[in-house]
Amino acid sequence: MSADVDLKRRIGMVLVVALSFSAAVAQTQSEMNEGASKSFKAVSLDLSKAIDSYRQDLPAGQLKLFDQSQRAWEEYRRSACIFESSGVNRGSAQPLIQRTCLTTLTRERLRYIQRLSACQEGDLSCPAWKKE
Repeated sequence: MSADVDLKRRIGMVLVVALSFSAAVAQTQSEMNEGASKSFKAVSLDLSKAIDSYRQDLPAGQLKLFDQSQRAWEEYRRSACIFESSGVNRGSAQPLIQRTCLTTLTRERLRYIQRLSACQEGDLSCPAWKKE
């Protein structure tokens, strides 16, 4: 019997600690939305820098094509994230879902631009090789 009581006390203490920790890290929807916005702004800045650097190495004809592809990608990203967040449209979580989507797609684009920027001569899958 006393082993049961001791076990129940231990479980109770674990639950109290877990609930206290949970309450300490809980965020309001507004805080989560703000955090998602900050993440999106940070990765957007990284992408912008990568694009600016990559554009410098492109000849005029490829620069025009790259800029067209970038505008098309930005429209795709916008539309895809509007769709992804449409399940919570006009709800308090909508900004979080949309900004999380924007952040994810922007990170993917950043990795893509970084890969293009590192292309080596002879890689036929790359539109422009890295200049040494």
